[in-house]
Amino acid sequence: MSRSALWRSWALLALAFAPALLAQEPPARSSGDELGLARVNAFLKEGQTLERALRPLVRDARRAVLEVREAEARIVAFATLLDDAGHVLTKASVLPTELSLRAYDGTDHGAQVLGIDEESDLALLKIEPRGLSPLPLFVEDEFAVGQILVSVSGRIHPLGVGVTSVAPRRIPAESGFLGVSFEDGEAGVRVTQVVPESSAEKHGVRVDDVLRAIDDTEVASGNEFQRTIARKAPGTRIKLRVQRAAETLDVSVVLGARETGQPESLEGERSVRRAGFSRALQHDTVIAPWQCGGPVLDSSGRCIAINIARAGRTSTLAIPAADAQRVLQKLLAPAAPTAAPSNTENQRRDR
Repeated sequence: MSRSALWRSWALLALAFAPALLAQEPPARSSGDELGLARVNAFLKEGQTLERALRPLVRDARRAVLEVREAEARIVAFATLLDDAGHVLTKASVLPTELSLRAYDGTDHGAQVLGIDEESDLALLKIEPRGLSPLPLFVEDEFAVGQILVSVSGRIHPLGVGVTSVAPRRIPAESGFLGVSFEDGEAGVRVTQVVPESSAEKHGVRVDDVLRAIDDTEVASGNEFQRTIARKAPGTRIKLRVQRAAETLDVSVVLGARETGQPESLEGERSVRRAGFSRALQHDTVIAPWQCGGPVLDSSGRCIAINIARAGRTSTLAIPAADAQRVLQKLLAPAAPTAAPSNTENQRRDR
């Protein structure tokens, strides 16, 4: 981002708040403290000034934002329509098995999952974009710390406004967390304890269950079981083969993340998958975990990133448009044709 563009970002804020801060006459016979309080009160009374200033940016962009909903209509993420062909990007790890998309105008759209990129946690969907306006990705050459960023939902006002905290960088992966204590058993590991409110408890794993396989790969020991879970990222959906008395079950489980020990009131609600990105932009806009997947705009209203995770009390992560564009191209690329076996290979098989 050029220096002039950064100044343009801050000029937008200055123009928004100047009337509130400068148009007020200081009260007569005010002390310094009273004058400061008067200006703060003026600022608060005009709290919607910034929102009004940003509405022209949001007005068109919101037509490209959809809500990703479960079968019972609970919103799990936002999604961004990128082109007239109906290609949509959203957060992959929260996608339900049955989903629908709802647009800004209340219309519902069926969606087909075309592919998932595990590294970025982005999923590519396909819809019929009737009545919607796409928001193309704009590849920003450079992100400056302090750059104004606007997150968008399908509403007429901004979802949130913040600034770039850290330029795009690699975010190291966290280990997945199932939430059980176990011991070696026959043909698997026997569950001895289930952590309250963990992924295991939420998906019905019980004490004395024998976990025999993960994603159809048999578990030989507790150490192997632990290593397999640790290699998977939070938010990954796995299949556990569970022996419960005489019954064998296949249980689908979404892995959680090991908590830091900080109470949620201090840490804030965070996304389950919030790390393990090859490149992500960090900004300080406050959004909820279920509001990831929507676009991030610059001060000119261009989509320069896709929100991907709420990472902490003061940090939200977004996939830069350049990386999202590469994911889109990769998932749209036709599968490489399988090479036909050579004559020599055929001769060997005939033997």
